[in-house]
Amino acid sequence: ADNLTVVLDSFTENREISIEFVDIFAYRVTLEHFRWSDIRVGRNPLYIVSNSNYLKWIMDSGMALLGETPPFPVYHFLISTTEHIIDILSPIKSFYLNKIS
Repeated sequence: ADNLTVVLDSFTENREISIEFVDIFAYRVTLEHFRWSDIRVGRNPLYIVSNSNYLKWIMDSGMALLGETPPFPVYHFLISTTEHIIDILSPIKSFYLNKIS
């Protein structure tokens, strides 16, 4: 497990923020137009996903070696931008938000 920092840049508001996730297990970045059918998001850029297909897929493909369910909770964070969907899996249900500019 390692940390992951995502930097979001707003062109309309001329500012940047960074979001740091601790001890991530997995992440993926997808062009958002490939995910329109399964992601229904609003204006917020960050969500915690329940009943995650991504977590199920990761469990089925390797983490299942830990048991039918992991011995610890795993949280699925989703970041939505104008171009990408970023999925992040972590056992820690918190993150650090920093305003850069």
